[in-house]
Formats: sequence, C-alpha cells, structure tokens
Amino acid sequence: MPEKSKLKGRIFLVSLLAIIVLFVLFLSQLEYKTSTLPYLGERYVNQSGDTVYHEIEPFKLTTHLGVPITKDSLLGKIHLASFFFSTCPEVCPAINNNINLIVHKFRNISDVHFVSYTVDPETDSVATLAQYAERYENPLNWHFVTGPKSSIYRLAEFSYLAIGSGASQKNWAHTEQLTLVDEKGHIRGIFQGRGDQRTINEIIDAIKLLRLEKNRAKKKL
Repeated sequence: MPEKSKLKGRIFLVSLLAIIVLFVLFLSQLEYKTSTLPYLGERYVNQSGDTVYHEIEPFKLTTHLGVPITKDSLLGKIHLASFFFSTCPEVCPAINNNINLIVHKFRNISDVHFVSYTVDPETDSVATLAQYAERYENPLNWHFVTGPKSSIYRLAEFSYLAIGSGASQKNWAHTEQLTLVDEKGHIRGIFQGRGDQRTINEIIDAIKLLRLEKNRAKKKL
C-alpha cells in the first residue's frame, strides 16, 4: 500500500508539473501572438467609423544603383528609414554602423528593406552614394537614396516625422532618428540611431513582430 501511495503521489506531481508547464507555454504564446506595435502620428476616424492612421506620402527618388524608388515600391515591405549625408564625419557613420548590424540580421529576407535618404543631395549623387554603399558590402535590401532636396526634406518632416520644425536649418542634417514603417506605409516605431546594443535588439525584435503581424494578416485573407 505505501508503495502504491508513493506511486500515485509521483504521478500526481508529474501531472501537476506538466499542467503548469503547458499553462505557462500557453500564456507566453498568447502574449507573443497578441503583442503588437503602436501606430504613430496623427489619426482620425472616417465616415465609415474606421480609424485612418498616418502614412508615408507618395514620392519618387533614386537609389545608389540608379533605379527609382517610390512609396509604391516599398508597399508590401517593412522598411527602416534614416537620414544621413556621405561627408558626415562622426554621427552618420555611427548610425549606419548600427543599421548595418540590423541589415545583416535580415540580409536574405525580401520583405525587409532599409532606406537611407541623403540630406545633402547636391553632394551625394548616385555615383557618390554607390561608392559610399561599398562600405557596407552593398546589400541589395539597403537603399541609399538621393533626389531633390525639397522632396527629401518634406519626406523627413511630414512623412517620417523625423523633425518637428526647422527643416531648412543646417544642423537638422544630424537627425539621429530611425523610423520603422510597416508594409502599408504606417509608422510603427521611432528609435535612437546611435543607441546601444539594447536599442539594436529592440529594432530587430520590432521588425520581427511586424513580419509576424503581416503573416497573420495574410492568413486571415
């Protein structure tokens, strides 16, 4: 009898432990599946009662490969936007080194792109940016972009919300903001470009979360 009691006790403990483990896994999966990133920027409710979120304006610029890049070409893709100029001695290289670490995490993933807009297009021609891109092994999903200065500055201020005012000021060129945009053109995260490894990991996790969200939306269709 004592042996049977011990056996029953062990079975009960094992069963209880299994239930606890399964419950913890369930909670972790539930939190993982339901977590999401906020929508940033202004929003409003339309006549149908749907919330309309801020999104990137249409644009047409040119990459360091000499090919057009537009809002439409980025739709369906998650992208991380930044602003720099090739002659920047310290701030931009530090930011781009951080971006490079993130790029390599998504190097072979076609729906994640990185877009770095020059704020000095008079200097940063397509040829100049092509040479600049060689510092980072010129990955196919990292686009260094040039074009009319007015268009780029408008994108920075009104689309990517990189600044509040003063787009024409010289010192604005050192904005350190990285803007994460989902596949529909909505801003879902703003980060410090010269952040530490923790910030880099946060950006990587945020991109992964947007990809999960995107894939879940596809499955519902």
